[in-house]
Amino acid sequence: MAVAAEQMSSERANEASVEPIEWCQRVLASLRQRRKDDPETGHLEMLLTSFMEMRPPSHTFPALLARYAVDSRPGIAGAAVALQRAWERANEGAILPLLSFEDLLRTLGSLLDEAGARAGYLSVGPAGATLQGCGPTPCQRTLGPLELHHENAGRSALRSQILPADEAAAERFEGRLRVVGAMLETQPVQGYEIVVGPHLIEVEGDDGYCHVFTAEEIAALIAEAAEQRALDA
Repeated sequence: MAVAAEQMSSERANEASVEPIEWCQRVLASLRQRRKDDPETGHLEMLLTSFMEMRPPSHTFPALLARYAVDSRPGIAGAAVALQRAWERANEGAILPLLSFEDLLRTLGSLLDEAGARAGYLSVGPAGATLQGCGPTPCQRTLGPLELHHENAGRSALRSQILPADEAAAERFEGRLRVVGAMLETQPVQGYEIVVGPHLIEVEGDDGYCHVFTAEEIAALIAEAAEQRALDA
């Protein structure tokens, strides 16, 4: 774990800010992976595709989003507002607070889902995260704190426009890792190595934490989280 953390370590101030076209590509890829035939999805896809064709520079992208956020078409305006808020969260500054483990693992889980992974390995800590997915097309990524914020912020635009049923589905890594991350919030701050299988999630921490989440336990946590969201709505 320590070696992996050293390899990922970098000064946050030196991490390159993502360009709008790259950010839109990430959001669009995630949107298409969980594609739904509804107006909200269509509006998001249309805007993202248009922005990618326009290729706006970073300094003009906020104004472009603001223009569409007051569009006379409610669907377009709503989608633009969601993207506007997500872009603002992705560019809050060079020194960023660490993502919560709930958001961090949910984001990594969505990357595994998008890659079509059947299993995966994660190494997470203050320096960022490494991800390896096993499946028809193996994937491997190393993400620093800023890139994790961009990935999480981009997906927040989708969460605000798309019903969360798919996210909470027990077969998706995103929903399963989200509830595991929420459980890790109760532990002392530490790095983790996580093995994600089709039915089990095994977590081992730097500070001695070790737990194997069974399919039944994960399903119960997902149901509990969904019930709590319904109460909070």
